[in-house]
Amino acid sequence: MKDDSKKPQDEDFSSDDLFFDLMEESRKDVLREKDCGRQGLNGLTQDVFAALGNKEGIDVSQRLRLLWVRIQKTNNKKLRMRRNMRRMYYLSAACVVFVLFLSFLYLNEVYKNRRQSDSIAAFYERKTLHQRDRVENIELISGDDVLEVEGKSVEIDYRSNSLEATDGTKSEIPETSEEYSQIRVPYGKRAFLSLFDGTKMWINAGTTVVYPNRFSEKLREVFVDGEVYLEVAQDEKRPFVVKTNALDVEVLGTIFNVSSYRSDKKTSVVLVEGSVDVLSKGKSKTRLKSKQMYVLNENKQATVETVNVENYISWHDGVYVFQNESIENVLRRLSRYYNVTMTLPNKPSNISCSGKLELKDDIKEIIAGIAEVASISYVIVDDEYSIRY
Repeated sequence: MKDDSKKPQDEDFSSDDLFFDLMEESRKDVLREKDCGRQGLNGLTQDVFAALGNKEGIDVSQRLRLLWVRIQKTNNKKLRMRRNMRRMYYLSAACVVFVLFLSFLYLNEVYKNRRQSDSIAAFYERKTLHQRDRVENIELISGDDVLEVEGKSVEIDYRSNSLEATDGTKSEIPETSEEYSQIRVPYGKRAFLSLFDGTKMWINAGTTVVYPNRFSEKLREVFVDGEVYLEVAQDEKRPFVVKTNALDVEVLGTIFNVSSYRSDKKTSVVLVEGSVDVLSKGKSKTRLKSKQMYVLNENKQATVETVNVENYISWHDGVYVFQNESIENVLRRLSRYYNVTMTLPNKPSNISCSGKLELKDDIKEIIAGIAEVASISYVIVDDEYSIRY
């Protein structure tokens, strides 16, 4: 690096106060107030040196040494300031680059998660446009490949790569290069799904679940249209999100039930243990505690209350427990579970009932028992139950 302090310049002398003290007043005014060129500076410097030599009692060499020491100090100070300024500039530039880099990483991750979050719902919407409304058997769908499973229920375990139906049929899960898979469970059937991370999911009748064939490094996410009971594997680095048409449920690891049928007027989340965050469109995030239920009605109004969770999760054990439940809701759930058609009057019944039903029992016996307890009547025509009250 060039050292500007080695050789004094005319500008160095003429900018120093000691040099100015040796100049005539008129010359100082000229130099301070007028922008002189190099010739002007050279002339002034020579005039000062001549004046010093003509004055008695002045040690010219000593004065010049003192003057030069001051000039060197000034130049060194300026050089240090320039170097410090350059360091500050480089440091500031590095900080800006670092902040921009971190911002890029954060925004890129948010974008990736949001893109996956948006695309899984969009994927389901696209697929439902081209699928049959009603199916007879459980379907495992990956791309254009559809595996139909006969029987009342099926267990699918991705960790052991096994698929087993209640009729004893066993097979491996078909390989796929698709990003998402679906499992469609028609009315009258059930399914159990164990995902790669160890999360267990019981899938109720009339439910479709969309899930990625590989979870990302930052997010675990599924889409649900219907009802599921979940035991989510703990993973603090990867939140687990259940998306529905009405709301999202985010957890790290816990047990809860989500019911979000499109045909129902309300969506509910029942927390068995742990904690979950519920986020519905246009609403703030709600944190649920153990034994609480979040309900979003058809008017998008949300309520939270403490409940007996067994009334809402017992179905996954083959038992239906209900307490002060409207007769309409009871019959609607039984219609899905047994895959029978029930026609209800348009007007509300204002009838509530409580009880416990074994869902392995015959549907005709169950309806007969409910009709006797709730004082309603019904007519069966071609396996269609027409309810009257």
